[in-house]
Amino acid sequence: LEWLTDIVKEPNHKRWDTAIGGMYSRIQNHVFVNLLPAQDRMSIAVCSLRGLAELYKDSTTFDVEPLLFSNILEGIDALRLVAQKMQLVCIHEWQQFRAFSKWLRVQIEVGSAGPFSKSALETEEKEAMGIDYGLVLGYINDTMKQSGLASYVQKLPELRGVVDRVA
Repeated sequence: LEWLTDIVKEPNHKRWDTAIGGMYSRIQNHVFVNLLPAQDRMSIAVCSLRGLAELYKDSTTFDVEPLLFSNILEGIDALRLVAQKMQLVCIHEWQQFRAFSKWLRVQIEVGSAGPFSKSALETEEKEAMGIDYGLVLGYINDTMKQSGLASYVQKLPELRGVVDRVA
Protein backbone atom coordinates (compact mmCIF):
# COMPACT_ATOMS: atom_id res chain seq x y z
CA LEU A 1 0.00 0.00 0.00
CA GLU A 2 2.86 2.40 0.69
CA TRP A 3 4.28 1.79 -2.78
CA LEU A 4 0.89 2.31 -4.35
CA THR A 5 0.32 5.53 -2.45
CA ASP A 6 3.79 6.95 -3.02
CA ILE A 7 4.67 5.80 -6.52
CA VAL A 8 1.49 5.12 -8.46
CA LYS A 9 -0.86 7.74 -6.97
CA GLU A 10 -4.10 8.67 -8.66
CA PRO A 11 -2.79 10.80 -11.60
CA ASN A 12 -0.28 8.13 -12.64
CA HIS A 13 -2.90 5.40 -12.30
CA LYS A 14 -5.29 7.33 -14.54
CA ARG A 15 -2.58 7.73 -17.19
CA TRP A 16 -1.67 4.05 -17.00
CA ASP A 17 -5.32 2.98 -16.99
CA THR A 18 -6.04 5.12 -20.06
CA ALA A 19 -2.99 3.82 -21.96
CA ILE A 20 -3.77 0.14 -21.34
CA GLY A 21 -7.49 0.60 -22.03
CA GLY A 22 -6.65 2.46 -25.23
CA MET A 23 -4.33 -0.34 -26.32
CA TYR A 24 -7.03 -3.00 -25.91
CA SER A 25 -9.56 -0.75 -27.63
CA ARG A 26 -7.28 -0.15 -30.63
CA ILE A 27 -6.42 -3.84 -31.03
CA GLN A 28 -10.07 -4.83 -30.90
CA ASN A 29 -11.01 -2.02 -33.27
CA HIS A 30 -8.33 -2.98 -35.82
CA VAL A 31 -9.44 -6.60 -35.81
CA PHE A 32 -13.17 -5.81 -36.00
CA VAL A 33 -13.06 -2.80 -38.35
CA ASN A 34 -10.12 -3.68 -40.59
CA LEU A 35 -9.01 -7.30 -40.51
CA LEU A 36 -12.32 -9.22 -40.44
CA PRO A 37 -14.01 -7.11 -43.18
CA ALA A 38 -10.88 -7.38 -45.36
CA GLN A 39 -11.00 -11.15 -45.01
CA ASP A 40 -14.68 -11.13 -45.95
CA ARG A 41 -13.93 -9.10 -49.08
CA MET A 42 -11.06 -11.41 -50.00
CA SER A 43 -13.35 -14.43 -49.57
CA ILE A 44 -15.93 -12.89 -51.90
CA ALA A 45 -13.31 -12.12 -54.54
CA VAL A 46 -11.72 -15.57 -54.33
CA CYS A 47 -15.15 -17.28 -54.47
CA SER A 48 -15.94 -15.31 -57.63
CA LEU A 49 -12.63 -16.30 -59.17
CA ARG A 50 -13.20 -19.93 -58.21
CA GLY A 51 -16.61 -19.76 -59.89
CA LEU A 52 -15.00 -18.41 -63.07
CA ALA A 53 -12.38 -21.16 -62.90
CA GLU A 54 -15.17 -23.75 -62.65
CA LEU A 55 -17.09 -22.13 -65.51
CA TYR A 56 -14.06 -22.01 -67.84
CA LYS A 57 -12.54 -25.27 -66.63
CA ASP A 58 -11.95 -26.80 -70.06
CA SER A 59 -11.09 -23.64 -72.00
CA THR A 60 -8.02 -21.49 -72.40
CA THR A 61 -9.89 -18.28 -71.54
CA PHE A 62 -9.32 -18.65 -67.80
CA ASP A 63 -6.60 -21.25 -67.40
CA VAL A 64 -6.46 -21.66 -63.61
CA GLU A 65 -7.43 -24.70 -61.56
CA PRO A 66 -10.39 -24.16 -59.18
CA LEU A 67 -8.42 -26.06 -56.54
CA LEU A 68 -5.98 -23.12 -56.31
CA PHE A 69 -8.79 -20.82 -55.21
CA SER A 70 -10.13 -23.44 -52.79
CA ASN A 71 -6.68 -23.57 -51.17
CA ILE A 72 -6.61 -19.77 -50.90
CA LEU A 73 -10.04 -19.86 -49.25
CA GLU A 74 -8.76 -22.35 -46.68
CA GLY A 75 -5.95 -19.94 -45.81
CA ILE A 76 -8.38 -17.04 -45.48
CA ASP A 77 -10.61 -19.15 -43.23
CA ALA A 78 -7.63 -20.05 -41.05
CA LEU A 79 -6.70 -16.36 -40.76
CA ARG A 80 -10.32 -15.57 -39.86
CA LEU A 81 -10.15 -18.08 -37.00
CA VAL A 82 -6.93 -16.49 -35.77
CA ALA A 83 -8.50 -13.01 -35.91
CA GLN A 84 -11.58 -14.18 -34.02
CA LYS A 85 -9.41 -15.89 -31.38
CA MET A 86 -7.38 -12.70 -31.07
CA GLN A 87 -10.56 -10.70 -30.58
CA LEU A 88 -11.80 -13.09 -27.87
CA VAL A 89 -8.45 -12.94 -26.04
CA CYS A 90 -8.49 -9.15 -26.27
CA ILE A 91 -12.03 -8.91 -24.86
CA HIS A 92 -11.19 -11.29 -21.99
CA GLU A 93 -7.92 -9.56 -21.09
CA TRP A 94 -9.58 -6.15 -21.24
CA GLN A 95 -12.30 -7.38 -18.88
CA GLN A 96 -9.63 -8.72 -16.52
CA PHE A 97 -7.71 -5.45 -16.72
CA ARG A 98 -10.79 -3.35 -15.89
CA ALA A 99 -11.38 -5.48 -12.76
CA PHE A 100 -7.70 -5.20 -11.82
CA SER A 101 -7.73 -1.45 -12.41
CA LYS A 102 -10.79 -1.03 -10.22
CA TRP A 103 -9.16 -3.09 -7.47
CA LEU A 104 -5.94 -1.06 -7.79
CA ARG A 105 -7.89 2.21 -7.56
CA VAL A 106 -9.49 0.99 -4.33
CA GLN A 107 -6.08 0.04 -2.96
CA ILE A 108 -4.73 3.51 -3.80
CA GLU A 109 -7.68 5.15 -2.05
CA VAL A 110 -7.22 2.91 1.00
CA GLY A 111 -3.49 3.64 1.06
CA SER A 112 -4.08 7.37 0.72
CA ALA A 113 -6.65 7.39 3.51
CA GLY A 114 -4.38 5.37 5.76
CA PRO A 115 -4.85 1.67 6.37
CA PHE A 116 -7.49 0.79 8.98
CA SER A 117 -8.76 4.35 9.16
CA LYS A 118 -12.52 4.91 9.14
CA SER A 119 -12.38 6.35 5.62
CA ALA A 120 -10.30 3.42 4.32
CA LEU A 121 -12.67 0.85 5.84
CA GLU A 122 -15.70 2.64 4.37
CA THR A 123 -14.05 2.77 0.94
CA GLU A 124 -13.13 -0.91 1.06
CA GLU A 125 -16.62 -1.90 2.21
CA LYS A 126 -18.33 0.22 -0.44
CA GLU A 127 -16.09 -0.74 -3.38
CA ALA A 128 -15.33 -4.38 -2.54
CA MET A 129 -18.78 -5.55 -3.59
CA GLY A 130 -18.22 -4.43 -7.19
CA ILE A 131 -14.85 -6.11 -7.70
CA ASP A 132 -14.65 -9.49 -9.39
CA TYR A 133 -11.67 -10.98 -7.58
CA GLY A 134 -11.54 -13.96 -9.95
CA LEU A 135 -10.81 -11.59 -12.84
CA VAL A 136 -8.28 -9.66 -10.72
CA LEU A 137 -6.43 -12.83 -9.78
CA GLY A 138 -6.58 -14.07 -13.37
CA TYR A 139 -5.06 -10.82 -14.59
CA ILE A 140 -2.28 -10.89 -11.98
CA ASN A 141 -1.59 -14.61 -12.36
CA ASP A 142 -1.78 -14.96 -16.13
CA THR A 143 -2.01 -11.77 -18.15
CA MET A 144 0.59 -9.76 -16.24
CA LYS A 145 3.11 -12.57 -16.71
CA GLN A 146 2.40 -13.24 -20.38
CA SER A 147 -0.47 -11.73 -22.32
CA GLY A 148 -2.27 -14.02 -24.73
CA LEU A 149 -2.14 -11.16 -27.25
CA ALA A 150 1.67 -11.06 -27.25
CA SER A 151 1.95 -13.82 -29.83
CA TYR A 152 -0.34 -11.87 -32.17
CA VAL A 153 1.14 -8.38 -31.87
CA GLN A 154 4.89 -8.99 -31.46
CA LYS A 155 7.24 -9.38 -34.39
CA LEU A 156 8.80 -12.80 -34.57
CA PRO A 157 12.62 -12.69 -34.52
CA GLU A 158 12.87 -14.70 -37.74
CA LEU A 159 10.56 -12.24 -39.54
CA ARG A 160 12.06 -8.95 -38.33
CA GLY A 161 14.06 -8.20 -41.45
CA VAL A 162 11.27 -9.33 -43.77
CA VAL A 163 8.54 -7.34 -42.00
CA ASP A 164 10.71 -4.23 -41.71
CA ARG A 165 11.49 -4.30 -45.43
CA VAL A 166 7.80 -4.64 -46.33
CA ALA A 167 6.69 -1.83 -44.02
